[in-house]
Amino acid sequence: MHHIRLFSLTAALSTAAFALVAPPLHSAEEEALDFGDVTEQSVMIPMRDGVRLSAFLYVPKGDGPWPAIFEQRYASLRSRGTRESAAGLARGGYVVALVNYRGTHLSEGKWVGYRAMQFGELQDGYDVCEWLATQPWSTGKIGTFGSSQGGYAQNYLAVTQPPHLVCQYMVDTGLSLFHEGYRIGGTTRPERFKRLGDGCRNPQDNLDLLAEWYAHPNYDDYWKAEDCTLHFPKMNVPCFT
Repeated sequence: MHHIRLFSLTAALSTAAFALVAPPLHSAEEEALDFGDVTEQSVMIPMRDGVRLSAFLYVPKGDGPWPAIFEQRYASLRSRGTRESAAGLARGGYVVALVNYRGTHLSEGKWVGYRAMQFGELQDGYDVCEWLATQPWSTGKIGTFGSSQGGYAQNYLAVTQPPHLVCQYMVDTGLSLFHEGYRIGGTTRPERFKRLGDGCRNPQDNLDLLAEWYAHPNYDDYWKAEDCTLHFPKMNVPCFT
């Protein structure tokens, strides 16, 4: 990354006493897993425009309150490996939240790619962060993690400066969707994004998004709205990358 923000996730988040009541969710199509002393729960997190994002919480055993760490993806959150990894993190003393982007899987709203994650009218990452911070089980200290799509979400989140965000951990990601996603090496790469419709509640949303991109073949104001390199002074939360 052009901008280095180094810190330790564990050092930035402290633990402390807890109460959270919600039944675990298992659909008929997925494997029911036993996480031992960690509880898996399904929640819908409200955004500023009334849309609710689907999230799965992994809550450690004990009395809390706890800090929370979260990841945002458009990909499925329900693979065995993803769920077991989240439970493993929770055993370290965190509430772990896995959140799907709006318009994907069980999350409500229209899929607009990273546009809802950013620093414009919609700031879904900010809203998730602050929702986690104000839950009765939370210490108010929030961290983020993730790679690729989850890393982009973290960079956009850093620009919005949520008051309860204390640290981030990201790998294998980018800062400008135009330069490091859509036009890697100066070549338009739309085939990289056509399959995103597979995870949309309405596949037409992805076709609409691609049409927007095709209408902006060059780096213009449209793409500047998704370029974190223009906002480095605001990206001051400690980050290990």
